Amino acid sequence: MSEDLSSDHRPRARQDLEVSHQDKGSKEHVVIKDPLRRAFFKLRIPEWWLLQQMNGRNDTKALCALFATEFNAQFPEDALIAFIRRLKTLHLLEGETSEKAASSLSERMAEEEGLGRWLLIKVKAVDPDLWLGVWAHRLRFFFRPWVWPASAAIILGACYVVAANPGAFGSQMTSMKLLQSIPLLMFSTLIIIALHEIAHGLTCRHLGGHVHEMGFLLLYFQPCLYCDLSEAWLFKEKWKKLLVTFSGAYFQLFLGALAVWGWRVTTIGSWVNDMFWLMSVVGLFHVLFNFNPLIKLDGYYMLSDGLEIPNLRARAFKWLGHKLLGRAWTYAELPDTRERRVYWIYGMGAIIYSGILIGYVAFLVLEFFIDQWQGMGLLLYTAILATMFRRHVLKIIRRFTPQALYHVRKIIVASIAVLALLVALLVPFDYMIGSPARIEPWAQLVITLQPDGYVVTDWYDHGQAERAESKISKLTSPGLSTLILQPQVAVGDSISIGDTVLIISADQFASLLAEARADLSAKQAEMALLQSGPKPQETAESKARISAENSLLTQLDQDLERTRSLFERDLIPRNRLEFAETAVRTQEAIVETERQKLAVLKSPPKPEEVNKIEAEVGKLMSQVSFYRSQLESTVFTSPIFGRVLTMSSRNGEVCRIARTDSVRCILEINEVDAPMIRPGQEVVAKIRSDPFETYVGSLYSISRWGDSTSSPATFSAVAVIENPGGLNPGMTGYAKVFGGRKTIAWRVFRTVASFIRIEFWSWWS
Repeated sequence: MSEDLSSDHRPRARQDLEVSHQDKGSKEHVVIKDPLRRAFFKLRIPEWWLLQQMNGRNDTKALCALFATEFNAQFPEDALIAFIRRLKTLHLLEGETSEKAASSLSERMAEEEGLGRWLLIKVKAVDPDLWLGVWAHRLRFFFRPWVWPASAAIILGACYVVAANPGAFGSQMTSMKLLQSIPLLMFSTLIIIALHEIAHGLTCRHLGGHVHEMGFLLLYFQPCLYCDLSEAWLFKEKWKKLLVTFSGAYFQLFLGALAVWGWRVTTIGSWVNDMFWLMSVVGLFHVLFNFNPLIKLDGYYMLSDGLEIPNLRARAFKWLGHKLLGRAWTYAELPDTRERRVYWIYGMGAIIYSGILIGYVAFLVLEFFIDQWQGMGLLLYTAILATMFRRHVLKIIRRFTPQALYHVRKIIVASIAVLALLVALLVPFDYMIGSPARIEPWAQLVITLQPDGYVVTDWYDHGQAERAESKISKLTSPGLSTLILQPQVAVGDSISIGDTVLIISADQFASLLAEARADLSAKQAEMALLQSGPKPQETAESKARISAENSLLTQLDQDLERTRSLFERDLIPRNRLEFAETAVRTQEAIVETERQKLAVLKSPPKPEEVNKIEAEVGKLMSQVSFYRSQLESTVFTSPIFGRVLTMSSRNGEVCRIARTDSVRCILEINEVDAPMIRPGQEVVAKIRSDPFETYVGSLYSISRWGDSTSSPATFSAVAVIENPGGLNPGMTGYAKVFGGRKTIAWRVFRTVASFIRIEFWSWWS
């Protein structure tokens, strides 16, 4: 409170406060509960005694005297006045209605918590104290001594089941269908978390406490359930506080163990088996998350109660602010060595963990906004942050704004809001459709040598993504061959149309060409010989042989007549006659053969023989032509103007020539924006290697076939950009296509309409 307290001020403590005396070793203190706001405070014994003496009759001087008599120590009056102010701030003194106190407290908490109130948002749902009391009585057998070893045996048995079946338990993740498992996952998570919180409440009620609040919690933007266990602070026994905090996680482990047993005995693949598996996995991961002491969950409260340091997180942050930033220490006494060590360790760990978690979530949200709305998304994200932390923003504005101007800030804010609304509705702005971009040559020639001896020549021009021409040459055949690459240009050389850039010679093709030519000459000679007719010498020789054979035949006929005459007179044996007859017949056959040879020699060639040799000649001529064309194709010329980018003698790409006076800028346009772009629209690009230079071009073409592997699909577009010399193929950056002039309201309406007519519509059957 801001008012001054005079020495005759007579404070009066509230009479409705609930008190719990607690002894923690050498330190005794009192926990006070404000029943109106269900707030809890811890006071040392002297502070509690002093609060009791504030009965509305004792002024500050009397209170100082009573304190000196009771504790044999002086209590300075200015320190007492500061203590009374603190009690009024906490609303532990009479003089304000409960409504004002609650309103003042909520405003103070909103101002002090800052970011915390956005990272931890509570929505009260029910006051479960009555029915929790009924069920705590009915389920009291759960708190009997035999339950703990029995439940521990079930949990250990479930651990053994999982350890004995790691493959089956782990493979369930891949075998389940994700989309079909989402309802089961949500149902399992809701059931487990609800039973977890109910276990907290039942334990608190069983031990004599009360639970007046259960509801929903948004913790670090994660939906959760919560159960207010503040009444546990009134327990004098430390073990009761720890048991209340531990009961939820332990019961969740017990549920997870039962789910493991259910998973083991049900049929794998059934929905019941999938639900049991999900409950066991969700239970395990939720327990691990819940035991994290760096955020205000069960692990934090167990650590706070175990260390006997209430409000550990707030105290640790206050201590770090006090030591590192020079802020005032607002608690009554400075911590001892042990507490300071705890504050340093816990405070730094909580700050680092929270910073990483908050930064990661903030980055994901920022990335989503920018992906959806680019620059407008960044402005919207900034506006949301400013709204969330408006109190801190107003404090900064108040500090740097003149007092006279500060009093009219509402008029200024309203005027700015109206002006912003009018601008959004009436003023059109350039609507730029953004996309990642990469630079490619406007035209290029690529010569590639394949391992199997094929040489592939590709080139395109005029910004067409499809190749305008592709030629494949086979430079080797089965067998050993040597390829000799002879570059005619060097990297960086300028090339004109028709310039020779590369010669590839293959020794095996030269050998095959020579062999094919020799075979062709032989066949052609054979054909000429066949068609030329018999020579006179051959005919004369054939007739001479026939005449000689006829003379021999005449002589043999005469010998046969003499032999037959002698045989008839029985002067010689019969075999002599048979031998003479055989000699005559043999000679007659020889004469006939020679006559036929002469006839063949004089006859013209047969058509089938001519056709066969002609076919063989044609085949050999084709081979010669093929080998000759292959050898000629090893000389590569450039079809474009350009510059040599690469030149290599290894397998793979051996030569690349590109035209770079103009370049292709390849964009991937979101399917939502694809209907809004047309060839000829202006394109502005920025490249990562030169962020201070802006390149302007025009859209050349856009594909009508989208890439549906991503969601939403993307369409490839090509823009032509004049290259002053700073753009090289392979560079990447970001480009924007001018889509016309649109108002901010139009953009918002289009986004909302698209969501409602597509996404929202898809939710309903």
